[in-house]
Amino acid sequence: MNDRRPTALLVSYHAPPAPRPGARRAAQIARALAEAGWRVELVCAPGESIEAGGDTGLSVGGTDVIASCTRIAAPNPYAFVRRRLGLDRDGAPPGDGAGGRAGAGAGRDHTTPRSHRARSPMAALRGLAGGAVRAALDLLRTPDEFVAWSVPLARTLRRRIDRGGVALVVTTSPPHSCTLGVRRALRRRRVAWIADFRDPWSVPRRHRRSPLVDAVQRRLEARVLASVDALVANTPGNARALRGVFARAPRIEVVPNGWNPEDFAGPQPERDDAADVTYVGEVYPGMLEPWVALAEALAEQGERVPRLRVVGPADPRERRRVAAAGLDVRFDAPVDHTTSIRVMRAARVLLLLLPPDGAWATCVPSKLYPYLAAGRPILALVPPGDAAALVERAGAGLVLHAAAPDARRAARFLEDAPGRGVGGQARRAEVAAEYAWPVLRRRLADLAAAVAGRPAG
Repeated sequence: MNDRRPTALLVSYHAPPAPRPGARRAAQIARALAEAGWRVELVCAPGESIEAGGDTGLSVGGTDVIASCTRIAAPNPYAFVRRRLGLDRDGAPPGDGAGGRAGAGAGRDHTTPRSHRARSPMAALRGLAGGAVRAALDLLRTPDEFVAWSVPLARTLRRRIDRGGVALVVTTSPPHSCTLGVRRALRRRRVAWIADFRDPWSVPRRHRRSPLVDAVQRRLEARVLASVDALVANTPGNARALRGVFARAPRIEVVPNGWNPEDFAGPQPERDDAADVTYVGEVYPGMLEPWVALAEALAEQGERVPRLRVVGPADPRERRRVAAAGLDVRFDAPVDHTTSIRVMRAARVLLLLLPPDGAWATCVPSKLYPYLAAGRPILALVPPGDAAALVERAGAGLVLHAAAPDARRAARFLEDAPGRGVGGQARRAEVAAEYAWPVLRRRLADLAAAVAGRPAG
């Protein structure tokens, strides 16, 4: 039987069912399109992809959400060069703390007195040389280390579009280099394009880069924004920042990440009292600085420092940070998605962290949405911004500025919070319902209809 549905090409380097936030969002976009009547063809990278025919775990009305999958391989020059030079993924010597996400305190030495950190002339020279190498590597990975993938991607998309039947292309990034391939492929082709930005590209700026690389990144992003029919930002702050910088910005819609109601359908697990506070997710360089600051403030006030449990991968520098501070932190290995939801629902208090740098004010960690649905009290150590506003609007817990957390308020909250009812107040449930994936999928489907028309039937 011929499939007469119009085709939407979904371009995502990371693809379901890989256990990555990007892959999970790609799965929800695919499901939104399929529920709206689109035939979804996935284009992704090798090792990230699924086989068509039912093993995605996604179906609508008994039909696979993803009708076909095309995997595209490409070299990674940046990875080759950095491996030959013995550098880490961020272009820095392993363990020097120079890489990682940009945040106040990322990679900072908190254990050596400042007076002992003076560098010799030779060390300073090596530092300058290392900076030049990192600047060159930054250009090699502009807009990101997967830029070479955009070349075969453009070729593959052109061939598929020229065969006919494709009415819509949806990209979800990072890596943002995929948008360069799509832009090339769509030249002189009348196909609608929606670009989903799961994280910012150059605006708002969150990562340390040279002025030259910053200028190139912004120019590339401007070209892409001038080419798309609509752009999806995942937080209100990211959308405002884009509108404020790019004069030729297209229609910008905010569709945040969300939570799956089916994940919370089972019985409530027993509360886990082995830790006072639980953090679920990856710990990047600098991420635990707000927790260390709070622990030090609590100790100075004579308050008990709570036990922290981290469930997920943690950067070695962060492990050393808390060990040097003498804190009671238990690091558990990463768990699957189902187990992570169970951990959230059983926690006494859930911890939300962002670097104190104001550059992260527009970031809302994807874990916050299932945190809201889990109904447990949330301690948010974040800068003022979108994440803080969401926790406060939901009445879901206590927000403290990541740069200078209030120890007295934290102590009172940690003492009283575990006794609060599981499931949250009516206001919290109301706010959490706004971020349920069925609601968000309808918004994505409406946007696709607005830019490409609604599939017949």
